Amino acid sequence: MPAANILVVDDEAQNLALMQQILQPLYHLSFAKTGLSALEMVQKHKPVLILLDVQLPVSYTHLRAHETSLHL
Repeated sequence: MPAANILVVDDEAQNLALMQQILQPLYHLSFAKTGLSALEMVQKHKPVLILLDVQLPVSYTHLRAHETSLHL
C-alpha cells in the first residue's frame, strides 16, 4: 500500500524538521512555509491530511484571489 501524502505547513523551519523526523518513515510528505505555497501544494499533491500551523501569518489578499479563481 502506498504511503499517504501529508502536507505540513509551518513558517518555522525547526517545526518542519521535527515533523519530517517523526513522519517521514511512514508517510510521503510535502512542506510549505506560507499560506500561498500551501494552496499551491494542495493543488499539486492532493494531500489526504494537512498539518497546519494555526498561528501562520495569513495574506488575505492571496486567499481571496484563490477563492475567486475557484469560481472561474
